[in-house]
Amino acid sequence: SLSDCTRFFDLDEERKVVTMRECTSHDNGGNRNNRIGAISFPASPMLGVIGIAPSGGTSVSIPTMPAGRHGGNLDDRMNGIGSTIYLPVNQPGGLLSIGDMHASQGDGEICGTGIEISGVVELSCRVLKKDSVAPAL
Repeated sequence: SLSDCTRFFDLDEERKVVTMRECTSHDNGGNRNNRIGAISFPASPMLGVIGIAPSGGTSVSIPTMPAGRHGGNLDDRMNGIGSTIYLPVNQPGGLLSIGDMHASQGDGEICGTGIEISGVVELSCRVLKKDSVAPAL
């Protein structure tokens, strides 16, 4: 099956392209099987985890999955460069946390993984008063 082959990805930062190398596996006899040839697609970096401290006190611990009003694991290709995300502030200072950068992302991590990369993030934050934010639909 495709799940028994190791996948390696190369990121061409200049061309902004991600390439998955040829995916191969070996059968029980040690014979090499080509499963998938190389595949390339546009790089579109995004942050998978964006969140703030939850309500309920600073000693409350919550997982990033599932995502909630606090944010969390927001793996979605729309959370890339230039995105705006609104989160309610539950604690003094908000206590923002970000991470889990991906080179490219579909609409979620169907098989539990993404194309993880390191990177530098530049962001700006501002506090909006409750009465200046439109209600969520």
